[in-house]
Amino acid sequence: MVSNFAWNWKSISLVLSSAALPIISMTIGGIIGYAQGTRNSVIAVSNEDFILTARAKGLKNSSVLYKHTLRNAMLPIVTSLGMSVSGLIGGAVVIEQLFNWNGMGTLFLAANNQNDYPLMMGIMLFLSLFALAANLITDLCYCLLDPRVTLGGDR
Repeated sequence: MVSNFAWNWKSISLVLSSAALPIISMTIGGIIGYAQGTRNSVIAVSNEDFILTARAKGLKNSSVLYKHTLRNAMLPIVTSLGMSVSGLIGGAVVIEQLFNWNGMGTLFLAANNQNDYPLMMGIMLFLSLFALAANLITDLCYCLLDPRVTLGGDR
């Protein structure tokens, strides 16, 4: 199968304009959940002793908020983002069917209808590796957000 996509600004803007509605429909529901989770996590962290100590030291409110509160409140959010990758992939199948796009979800459904088991296993292997990579990236982000978490060895 040969693609006639030209890598110029006109073609790229056409792809972005046609992808806007599917992207919005996939992300709008998740944003609400992450915003509520962030709010609840910030409220829970803001009553910790290290926040009160930072305020007692006389640090600016913006410094306390960004360097102490949000950094520690982001741990549950990063976890839920990493775990939602598989849901994102499953939702992409529905979006592909809804907007009549040919993608991996459509290919998987066609393979299922034709009993093409090697293709289905290949797609599942690819999606599993994608989910594993997302979990690895999530664990590596933990090291950036929380200095107490180490990559291994020294404790």
